[in-house]
Amino acid sequence: MSHTKFKDRLRDMQSAYYEWMQEAIINYRFWSLDQWDPEARRALAAEGRPALTFDRTRPILQAIIGSQITNRYQATLQPREASLNRPDRFIAQSGTTVMKWAQQVGDYEQSESLAFQDTLVTGVGALDMMISFDTDPDGRIDLIRIPWGMIGWDPASTQPNMLDAQYCIHMKWVDKEEALNSFGEDEAEHLLGLMTADDNTTPAIREGRMPYGIFSKSDLPAYNRRRDQVLLFEEQCFERYYSTRIIAPDVEENRAQVEQAVRDGSTIPRVEMFADKSVATGVVKRLAARIQSMNYALSGTPSGPIPAPTYLENFPRKVYYKSIHTNSEELKRDAMPHRMFTKLFITAFEDWSKEEVRSFMGPERQMRDPQQYSNKFLSQAVHIFTANPKGALLYEKRLFSDVAKAGKQWAMATGMIEANDGMLSNPRMKEPFRHLTTTASLRGIETLLGLAVSATPASVGISEAAFLGQAQDIRRISGEALSSLLGQQNKTQTIPMDSLRLYRKQMGRLLFSFVQEYFDEETLLRILDPEKDALFLQSFKDEQLLDEYDVIVEEAPTSPNEKQQTFQLFMETGFLTQLMQSGIPIPPALADFFPIPAEAAAQFKEVLQGAFDIQKLGMELQKMQMQQQMQQPPAPPPGAAPPQEGAAPPPEQGAPPPPQGQPPVM
Repeated sequence: MSHTKFKDRLRDMQSAYYEWMQEAIINYRFWSLDQWDPEARRALAAEGRPALTFDRTRPILQAIIGSQITNRYQATLQPREASLNRPDRFIAQSGTTVMKWAQQVGDYEQSESLAFQDTLVTGVGALDMMISFDTDPDGRIDLIRIPWGMIGWDPASTQPNMLDAQYCIHMKWVDKEEALNSFGEDEAEHLLGLMTADDNTTPAIREGRMPYGIFSKSDLPAYNRRRDQVLLFEEQCFERYYSTRIIAPDVEENRAQVEQAVRDGSTIPRVEMFADKSVATGVVKRLAARIQSMNYALSGTPSGPIPAPTYLENFPRKVYYKSIHTNSEELKRDAMPHRMFTKLFITAFEDWSKEEVRSFMGPERQMRDPQQYSNKFLSQAVHIFTANPKGALLYEKRLFSDVAKAGKQWAMATGMIEANDGMLSNPRMKEPFRHLTTTASLRGIETLLGLAVSATPASVGISEAAFLGQAQDIRRISGEALSSLLGQQNKTQTIPMDSLRLYRKQMGRLLFSFVQEYFDEETLLRILDPEKDALFLQSFKDEQLLDEYDVIVEEAPTSPNEKQQTFQLFMETGFLTQLMQSGIPIPPALADFFPIPAEAAAQFKEVLQGAFDIQKLGMELQKMQMQQQMQQPPAPPPGAAPPQEGAAPPPEQGAPPPPQGQPPVM
């Protein structure tokens, strides 16, 4: 792809999502408690009113982020065959262990929570998966949150999480030394020239009006940290090809393994290849000839023949590419080994307010107007309470010498008002003034203030009493009822939660692809058992391995919420007590569900493992003794003569006696 096409895509993206970026900037200002317009602040200052911010949006969003932490989901591999004894089930268990280990080493939870925060505030969160050798010489798979505004995507995308996007562009500042070491000498000279430029951004970006990120004019190049950095654009895209897909036994590279599999009756190794239509026929004929020759040589084996190759013409195929661009040229372009983008998105609610472009919005945008109304009403109520604390006053003309001065004194919080001498004690003026209280009006203000405060969580369908645990009655609700109530509250955020679940499924497939591409057997032996996980260590480099498994996203069994519910179920049902009374050994894996510190759980697990092994050994000994007793002949009844050598065996029970006068059949 030419650099011109990249620039066209960048301009289209900037034009399509200009208004989305405006909304994102306002939403993150709200998140940072900057919730007043400059004009409103100046108007309040002129009137002597405070610009108060009583934020309700951030606690609600933090509660939603916390719910995805306590109910964290993880991606697992599941074989498409349901048999418990099949080898692929053990391979799936080993693969799940490797993915879980990679997530823990890479500290994915922090990056995912930050990206989910971007989803709730701006409508879109993004992450980047990469291989890093900074902390581990064998390589570590990192998952990095991409700051909002530093990445753009295909405006023609219509599916959640940009699943159908044809391209995405990531703008990033790269250290000079890293950039120079990543490219050749010609590109290095060009990069050094960019380092001396005053503004190293594209003309399309200079025309932009946004003060942030990929949509900005210069992305604040005056920062000191940018002086030794260069601005690069990483584009990922795919191109679709139509070719012939051939699936055949691997008789070319692994002929010996195929022959051994035929003799053993095990699964025959296969290979998948793609070829142009012009050469596909010849490839199929060559493979068929070799398979026929091997079938003739193995005709004496008890298993069936080697199957013929299968093929599918005009098979659609995506090839993914990654290219690096500067302002004026393309530096590098390579095909990616993964069958998906390494940039992962999490989207919130769709925004169809613009007819031509679909964008996204988060719950922050829903709460913005109620929050502004709440701030303004709170500021007005405080001004009323402080500036007019005494209600209205009816007075006679001669009571005050200076009415304007008396009005100011009446409005002050001190309550001191100066009257003419003798007017309050003059018997001719029985009632020189009358004080009208404002109890009814104050009650009305309190009611409106309560509505203003509750409007913010109501705009997103969340009850703060249930979701944030602020109600007094929450302590009297049982744990089961509280879990059900919180589950109902989570349903109001179904779309972001579904997108998060979909992201974790994508992340699981991409993570397994990274393991296949960058890890070797020696690296995996740090976490796997060479005996228990031998099948996975032998086959994890197979490119078609993931096609035989499904990536399932389920709640992590060791998440805080799941551990608490499981432990509560054990206590209510007496499950552990019933196991011990029945003599059934307690599985050591149950220690992972106890809400105790990790170190205590590990020690308790070792104790359970020892008891489990002893009980299991005793059960096996009992089973062997029972089998030996069943194989021994039954003992003769007491008083019966022992059978003589050569005598006929006694007749079976229920068999007719031998006929009289005839010798018994020997």
